[in-house]
Amino acid sequence: LVSLIAPVDPTAGQLFKWPNRFSWSYNGQVTDSIKQRVKAAGGSVEGVLCCRLAWSNHDDLDFHMTEPSGEKIWFRSKHATSGGQLDVDMNAGYGSTRTPVENIFYRDSKRMKPGIYVLEVNQFNQRETIDVGFDVEIDIGGTVHSIRYDKAVRNKDTVQVAKIRVNADRSIEIVESLPTSVAVRTEWSLPTQGFHKVSVIMNSP
Repeated sequence: LVSLIAPVDPTAGQLFKWPNRFSWSYNGQVTDSIKQRVKAAGGSVEGVLCCRLAWSNHDDLDFHMTEPSGEKIWFRSKHATSGGQLDVDMNAGYGSTRTPVENIFYRDSKRMKPGIYVLEVNQFNQRETIDVGFDVEIDIGGTVHSIRYDKAVRNKDTVQVAKIRVNADRSIEIVESLPTSVAVRTEWSLPTQGFHKVSVIMNSP
């Protein structure tokens, strides 16, 4: 489920910050691959609130966050006065990838106004009728809430994913959301979302 990658050329230099020439890749969209896809796309995965959207076709889905003040984070306005930011916006204009992601994050809760934040997914351009639906991760201080929406989103329709409340003490909680469901897939003859006996456990390179 994870590919460990090493250079063929023994004189190859380091690609990353760690002091060796290894890297790795997640396979089959398992474990924390949505987070890894956001990182690979240049998005931030650190903050008090991180909302990650992933889907599996050439559609142009858009992440929207409407704040208590009415200010909205979306592709036309990627930065809010609260510090919230949309920093990854994929498949806009044309369908360039079948593993797209979008990412909205807040780094500092002190800048966030108390109240309800509404997270939505909009189907800006429906291009396919296969591999429909989407996955959303709502990461609140390291606790990840996973939501799977397995139906097609019709062209120009909007699906409300969650209502997130910032309290007066700047604590953050989900007060309403789509039901959480888990999609089970088979990767390398193993069904996902279950436990399997292993022969090797490794630290990250």
